[in-house]
Amino acid sequence: MTISLPTHVTAGLFGMTKLNAADPLPEVIQNASPCFVARTADELSIIASLEIIESIGKSVGRFRLISVAMTFGTTETGILSSLVVPLADAGIWILSLGTHDTDYILLRDDQFDAAIAALKDAGHQIT
Repeated sequence: MTISLPTHVTAGLFGMTKLNAADPLPEVIQNASPCFVARTADELSIIASLEIIESIGKSVGRFRLISVAMTFGTTETGILSSLVVPLADAGIWILSLGTHDTDYILLRDDQFDAAIAALKDAGHQIT
């Protein structure tokens, strides 16, 4: 069963960088929105606007960000797969991210138009 979802394209370009695991979180990230941070024993990864990322390190690429334009709970299933399966079928690279309220997908900027076409073909609404 395919779920048709409202999705939203976040304005601007995004970047991703990797710092040392023991590095402090850069101050410029404190109020960045949206911003995604993951720390493991091996690394500190940060995703934020390209401008912010380039101010703290080298970005591994130029990305676009889309979000599911709705809030859902922990009992709903198939939300992320309804987005990533059509993208995978179209050969689109993705990085899935999530917050308490919704899911996000990071897309390579050079694949953005093809990604949007694949999502529309799968029945998703894009704003």
